[in-house]
Amino acid sequence: MRQLSEIIAKEFGSSLVLTKRVQARLAKFDKTRIRFTKHALARAQQRGINDVQCALILTFGTFSQAGKGARSYYFDRSSRKRLHQVLGPQHAQFAEKSNIFLIVSQDHTQIVTCSHRTKRRRR
Repeated sequence: MRQLSEIIAKEFGSSLVLTKRVQARLAKFDKTRIRFTKHALARAQQRGINDVQCALILTFGTFSQAGKGARSYYFDRSSRKRLHQVLGPQHAQFAEKSNIFLIVSQDHTQIVTCSHRTKRRRR
């Protein structure tokens, strides 16, 4: 997989103004070169999830523990608001497709699986 910063720059150009928090998160994931497992690639293709959506979730999304050290990344209200502030009018094309979650491995190098959220996340 390409670096997240490359994916976001290609999709949105250099007009994006990223906060220090977002830049730090991008740098962390770019350093580890996160990849899809074969399972995650198959599920992404089956479910119509592309690498831009995954990059946005990993960059702007919220995470919680998913078990055995893995993390679940998803958009909640505050992360959708951050995404809207950064993308502006381009946010509309991703707003309807932002109900996705990713499971990332314990060492943060692989996306284990991805899916659409159908149920509300319990706290």
